[in-house]
Amino acid sequence: MSLTTNPPYECVVSLTSWRGRLYSEIVQLVLFSLLKQNTTYRYKVVLVLSSDEFPKKEAEVPKNILALAEKVPNFELLWVKKNSRALKKLTASMDAYPNLPIITTDDDIIVKPDFVQSFMDCHKAHPRDVIYAHVWDFPANTEIKISGWARLFPPHSLYPLDEQWFYSLFQGAEDEVWNGIRVWLAGTPVRKLGRWPFVDQIPIGDTAFFRVYSKIDMAECYKQLLKELNK
Repeated sequence: MSLTTNPPYECVVSLTSWRGRLYSEIVQLVLFSLLKQNTTYRYKVVLVLSSDEFPKKEAEVPKNILALAEKVPNFELLWVKKNSRALKKLTASMDAYPNLPIITTDDDIIVKPDFVQSFMDCHKAHPRDVIYAHVWDFPANTEIKISGWARLFPPHSLYPLDEQWFYSLFQGAEDEVWNGIRVWLAGTPVRKLGRWPFVDQIPIGDTAFFRVYSKIDMAECYKQLLKELNK
């Protein structure tokens, strides 16, 4: 159960996974790297899963991950019903821990031992800013900054948008665009983390991000976004 009243944590690290990857070794390695952080901050790791995707819930979760949830105090399996894909790793954790900064990361990237320390040190220095591990300009509006892999979101840093409406407009898009637009609409400053927080350098030109978004007409989607917001 989430500790939402006077939590003993200073931040939450949140990630999600899906049926095609949850049973792989990489997810376990990622979780291990997140739980073995060298940090002065009290933090919790939350793995968000959808009961729509895993209807038997814990019965479908690998035993070693269940063992972590049972034995490691700062690790939690957080269940939501609706499978909003990558969006749920932020929305679910923000709902459960509304007054804590949320660091989101991916289930296939092993992080460095100072991952949490780096993000939280930057957050303490700039408490209002959203912090991105890597920053790109949104194709249709360079004022909108988008990022993959890892980000820190302070409490109350996002503009409220309806998920279903977003997916109907930006078909095929994922949380990079969703979060970038919400940050921009909220007027929250964006800051790039000063160091690379992952064990492996990701080949920028060969990511799923660019393969997916090269097929989306971002300019047209952006026009529709402004039209809807101005109604």
